[in-house]
Amino acid sequence: MNAFSFCIYGQNEYYYKGLAENVRMIKEYYPDWLVYIYVGNESRVDLLEQIHHLHDKLVWRETQETGQVNMNYRFFAIDEPNVVTMHVRDADSRIHERDRWAIETFMKSDKLAYTIRDNQAHGTEMMGGLWGCRKLDFSVQSLFQMYRKPLYCSENSVGYDQKFLALYIYPKVLCSFMVFSNYHQLSRYEHVLAFDPSLRTDVFCGMPE
Repeated sequence: MNAFSFCIYGQNEYYYKGLAENVRMIKEYYPDWLVYIYVGNESRVDLLEQIHHLHDKLVWRETQETGQVNMNYRFFAIDEPNVVTMHVRDADSRIHERDRWAIETFMKSDKLAYTIRDNQAHGTEMMGGLWGCRKLDFSVQSLFQMYRKPLYCSENSVGYDQKFLALYIYPKVLCSFMVFSNYHQLSRYEHVLAFDPSLRTDVFCGMPE
Protein backbone atom coordinates (compact mmCIF):
# COMPACT_ATOMS: atom_id res chain seq x y z
CA MET A 1 0.00 0.00 0.00
CA ASN A 2 0.94 3.66 -0.26
CA ALA A 3 1.79 5.38 3.00
CA PHE A 4 2.70 8.67 4.61
CA SER A 5 5.11 8.60 7.53
CA PHE A 6 5.52 11.04 10.42
CA CYS A 7 7.16 11.12 13.83
CA ILE A 8 5.98 12.85 16.98
CA TYR A 9 7.73 13.31 20.32
CA GLY A 10 8.01 15.74 23.21
CA GLN A 11 5.45 18.07 24.74
CA ASN A 12 5.05 20.92 22.24
CA GLU A 13 1.36 21.11 21.33
CA TYR A 14 2.23 22.91 18.08
CA TYR A 15 3.47 19.69 16.45
CA TYR A 16 0.46 17.66 17.55
CA LYS A 17 -1.88 20.24 16.03
CA GLY A 18 0.10 20.14 12.81
CA LEU A 19 0.06 16.35 12.73
CA ALA A 20 -3.69 16.34 13.29
CA GLU A 21 -4.22 18.76 10.41
CA ASN A 22 -2.08 16.60 8.12
CA VAL A 23 -4.04 13.49 9.06
CA ARG A 24 -7.26 15.32 8.16
CA MET A 25 -5.81 16.38 4.81
CA ILE A 26 -4.63 12.84 4.05
CA LYS A 27 -8.07 11.49 4.84
CA GLU A 28 -9.52 14.01 2.36
CA TYR A 29 -7.03 13.66 -0.49
CA TYR A 30 -5.59 10.16 0.03
CA PRO A 31 -8.34 8.28 1.91
CA ASP A 32 -7.02 4.80 1.11
CA TRP A 33 -3.42 5.48 2.09
CA LEU A 34 -1.90 4.37 5.38
CA VAL A 35 -0.42 6.86 7.83
CA TYR A 36 2.49 5.62 9.94
CA ILE A 37 3.19 7.64 13.08
CA TYR A 38 6.39 6.91 15.02
CA VAL A 39 5.90 7.99 18.62
CA GLY A 40 8.82 8.83 20.88
CA ASN A 41 9.09 8.92 24.65
CA GLU A 42 7.60 11.77 26.67
CA SER A 43 4.79 12.23 24.14
CA ARG A 44 1.44 13.85 24.95
CA VAL A 45 -0.91 10.89 25.39
CA ASP A 46 -3.94 13.17 25.58
CA LEU A 47 -3.18 14.74 22.20
CA LEU A 48 -2.32 11.40 20.62
CA GLU A 49 -5.74 10.12 21.67
CA GLN A 50 -7.37 12.98 19.80
CA ILE A 51 -5.40 12.18 16.65
CA HIS A 52 -6.19 8.48 16.95
CA HIS A 53 -9.85 9.12 16.17
CA LEU A 54 -9.26 11.23 13.06
CA HIS A 55 -8.60 8.41 10.59
CA ASP A 56 -8.97 4.63 10.53
CA LYS A 57 -5.77 4.18 8.48
CA LEU A 58 -3.33 5.19 11.22
CA VAL A 59 -0.54 2.78 12.17
CA TRP A 60 1.27 3.55 15.43
CA ARG A 61 4.86 2.57 16.19
CA GLU A 62 6.60 3.32 19.50
CA THR A 63 10.31 4.11 19.14
CA GLN A 64 11.36 4.02 22.81
CA GLU A 65 13.61 6.98 21.96
CA THR A 66 13.81 10.53 23.31
CA GLY A 67 14.52 13.64 21.28
CA GLN A 68 15.31 14.36 17.65
CA VAL A 69 16.66 10.89 16.92
CA ASN A 70 12.97 10.00 16.52
CA MET A 71 13.02 11.83 13.20
CA ASN A 72 15.00 8.96 11.69
CA TYR A 73 12.37 6.41 12.65
CA ARG A 74 9.83 7.81 10.20
CA PHE A 75 12.10 6.51 7.42
CA PHE A 76 11.44 2.92 8.51
CA ALA A 77 7.90 2.74 7.11
CA ILE A 78 9.23 1.59 3.72
CA ASP A 79 10.58 -1.53 5.47
CA GLU A 80 7.04 -2.53 6.45
CA PRO A 81 6.01 -5.55 4.34
CA ASN A 82 2.73 -4.02 3.15
CA VAL A 83 4.17 -0.61 2.18
CA VAL A 84 5.05 -0.18 -1.51
CA THR A 85 5.56 3.60 -1.56
CA MET A 86 6.41 5.90 1.36
CA HIS A 87 6.18 9.69 1.63
CA VAL A 88 7.95 11.18 4.66
CA ARG A 89 6.69 14.50 5.98
CA ASP A 90 7.15 16.88 8.94
CA ALA A 91 4.35 17.36 11.43
CA ASP A 92 4.68 21.16 11.35
CA SER A 93 4.16 21.64 7.59
CA ARG A 94 1.13 20.86 5.42
CA ILE A 95 0.53 18.60 2.45
CA HIS A 96 -0.81 21.49 0.36
CA GLU A 97 -1.33 21.61 -3.40
CA ARG A 98 2.36 22.07 -4.33
CA ASP A 99 3.25 19.03 -2.24
CA ARG A 100 0.36 16.99 -3.64
CA TRP A 101 1.40 17.89 -7.19
CA ALA A 102 4.92 16.59 -6.49
CA ILE A 103 3.57 13.39 -4.94
CA GLU A 104 1.26 12.71 -7.85
CA THR A 105 3.97 13.47 -10.41
CA PHE A 106 6.35 11.06 -8.69
CA MET A 107 3.69 8.35 -8.51
CA LYS A 108 3.21 8.58 -12.29
CA SER A 109 6.97 8.38 -12.91
CA ASP A 110 9.32 5.41 -13.11
CA LYS A 111 11.75 6.86 -10.54
CA LEU A 112 12.71 5.01 -7.38
CA ALA A 113 12.89 8.00 -5.03
CA TYR A 114 12.46 11.76 -4.83
CA THR A 115 13.00 14.80 -2.69
CA ILE A 116 11.54 18.30 -2.74
CA ARG A 117 13.72 21.43 -2.54
CA ASP A 118 11.10 24.16 -2.68
CA ASN A 119 13.02 26.93 -0.93
CA GLN A 120 16.47 28.51 -1.23
CA ALA A 121 17.32 27.00 2.17
CA HIS A 122 16.59 23.48 0.91
CA GLY A 123 20.16 22.74 -0.13
CA THR A 124 20.78 19.26 1.22
CA GLU A 125 20.75 16.03 -0.78
CA MET A 126 17.52 14.72 0.74
CA MET A 127 15.20 16.82 2.87
CA GLY A 128 14.31 14.82 6.00
CA GLY A 129 10.62 15.72 5.83
CA LEU A 130 10.27 16.08 2.07
CA TRP A 131 11.15 12.83 0.40
CA GLY A 132 9.71 9.48 -0.56
CA CYS A 133 10.47 6.26 -2.36
CA ARG A 134 9.15 3.02 -3.72
CA LYS A 135 10.01 -0.32 -2.09
CA LEU A 136 13.78 -0.58 -1.69
CA ASP A 137 15.97 -3.66 -2.01
CA PHE A 138 17.67 -2.90 1.30
CA SER A 139 16.55 -2.26 4.87
CA VAL A 140 16.58 1.38 5.93
CA GLN A 141 16.47 0.35 9.58
CA SER A 142 19.58 -1.82 9.19
CA LEU A 143 21.46 1.03 7.52
CA PHE A 144 20.45 3.34 10.34
CA GLN A 145 21.93 0.96 12.91
CA MET A 146 25.20 1.08 10.95
CA TYR A 147 25.01 4.89 10.91
CA ARG A 148 24.55 5.10 14.68
CA LYS A 149 27.66 3.12 15.54
CA PRO A 150 30.34 5.64 14.43
CA LEU A 151 28.24 8.48 15.91
CA TYR A 152 28.96 11.06 13.19
CA CYS A 153 27.36 13.71 15.39
CA SER A 154 25.03 13.92 18.38
CA GLU A 155 21.82 11.98 17.80
CA ASN A 156 19.87 15.00 18.97
CA SER A 157 21.69 17.57 16.86
CA VAL A 158 19.95 19.46 14.07
CA GLY A 159 20.37 17.65 10.76
CA TYR A 160 21.14 14.22 12.21
CA ASP A 161 18.37 12.67 10.10
CA GLN A 162 19.44 14.43 6.90
CA LYS A 163 23.07 13.44 7.36
CA PHE A 164 21.93 9.81 7.51
CA LEU A 165 19.98 10.24 4.27
CA ALA A 166 22.92 11.94 2.55
CA LEU A 167 25.44 9.29 3.58
CA TYR A 168 23.40 6.08 3.35
CA ILE A 169 20.28 6.54 1.22
CA TYR A 170 21.09 9.17 -1.40
CA PRO A 171 24.00 7.24 -2.99
CA LYS A 172 21.81 4.12 -3.29
CA VAL A 173 18.91 5.86 -5.05
CA LEU A 174 20.73 8.51 -7.09
CA CYS A 175 20.58 6.46 -10.29
CA SER A 176 16.77 6.81 -10.23
CA PHE A 177 16.20 10.00 -8.29
CA MET A 178 13.72 12.82 -8.96
CA VAL A 179 14.05 16.31 -7.49
CA PHE A 180 11.25 18.86 -7.45
CA SER A 181 12.93 22.24 -7.34
CA ASN A 182 13.18 25.67 -8.90
CA TYR A 183 16.48 26.23 -7.09
CA HIS A 184 19.02 23.47 -6.53
CA GLN A 185 20.54 20.59 -8.49
CA LEU A 186 23.28 18.88 -6.48
CA SER A 187 24.28 16.14 -8.93
CA ARG A 188 24.14 15.76 -12.69
CA TYR A 189 22.48 12.38 -12.08
CA GLU A 190 19.43 14.01 -10.50
CA HIS A 191 16.33 14.36 -12.65
CA VAL A 192 15.19 17.88 -11.69
CA LEU A 193 11.66 19.01 -12.42
CA ALA A 194 10.45 22.57 -11.85
CA PHE A 195 7.10 23.13 -10.19
CA ASP A 196 4.07 23.75 -12.35
CA PRO A 197 3.85 27.59 -12.54
CA SER A 198 0.08 27.46 -12.06
CA LEU A 199 0.51 26.25 -8.46
CA ARG A 200 0.30 28.52 -5.43
CA THR A 201 3.41 30.57 -4.75
CA ASP A 202 2.44 32.00 -1.36
CA VAL A 203 3.55 28.75 0.30
CA PHE A 204 6.39 26.30 -0.21
CA CYS A 205 6.67 22.61 0.56
CA GLY A 206 7.98 22.11 4.07
CA MET A 207 6.95 25.58 5.23
CA PRO A 208 6.19 25.56 8.98
CA GLU A 209 2.57 26.48 9.56
